[in-house]
Amino acid sequence: MFIEKSLTRLKPEDRTLPQILRLRELLSRGIAVHHGGLLPIMKEVVEILFARSLVKVLFATETFAMGLNLPTRTVVFSGFRKHDGKSFRDLLPGEYTQMAGRAGRRGLDTVGYVIVTNSGKDEAPSAASLKQMILGDPTKLRSQFRLTYNMILNLLRVEALKIEEMIKRSFSENATQALLPQHEKQVEVSEASLAKIKRPPCEICDLDLMTCHNAAMEYRKLTAEFHAELLSSPVGKRLFTTKRLVVYRKVSLHILLR
Repeated sequence: MFIEKSLTRLKPEDRTLPQILRLRELLSRGIAVHHGGLLPIMKEVVEILFARSLVKVLFATETFAMGLNLPTRTVVFSGFRKHDGKSFRDLLPGEYTQMAGRAGRRGLDTVGYVIVTNSGKDEAPSAASLKQMILGDPTKLRSQFRLTYNMILNLLRVEALKIEEMIKRSFSENATQALLPQHEKQVEVSEASLAKIKRPPCEICDLDLMTCHNAAMEYRKLTAEFHAELLSSPVGKRLFTTKRLVVYRKVSLHILLR
């Protein structure tokens, strides 16, 4: 009844597609498939029936119900290698955890079982490969949020939403806030280390360093004004003609030997 009611959302000609007819026959026996090639409505039907424990056997990819809580008693891997669009490779730790983590239903099962098999063509995985697949570090998620000028202008047009609120809701800012206590602790450690480093007082450096800096900035300013005035005068224009070599700034190099 649930399947027939769900299929009423489709057009009559779409209800007779081979995919729907085959999957409806499988679902009546408690068997289902779930992958990216299914229609969205059929994937939703499989997920709902699986959550109601009406699907006993499910053939799915590692993206099944990503983000949803749909545990099961046993997870079986038909192989430990997959094709990523370019070549065959072993399952990544994140892909393994995505499916293996569903084994064991809370309140129903005391133990969840994960079975890793290999097809007849491939040899059994080595202990190192299994350890990397099961206990390896998962792939870190990186935020693709980028604050651009176009986005800022569009946000300024919406009075109900502020730019600061938009940034706070991004995955990138969420990850930054999670690392904030660690960063604050590192800052405290760095400040404590810096406080231990004390420069001995110098009568010459402490008094003349700022004076030297101010004189250098004044020299730079006067030099720029001199060049501008020189280029604006007739004499300066005659000096800066073609086929003349002008030394604009002379840099002296000193070699220190110990």
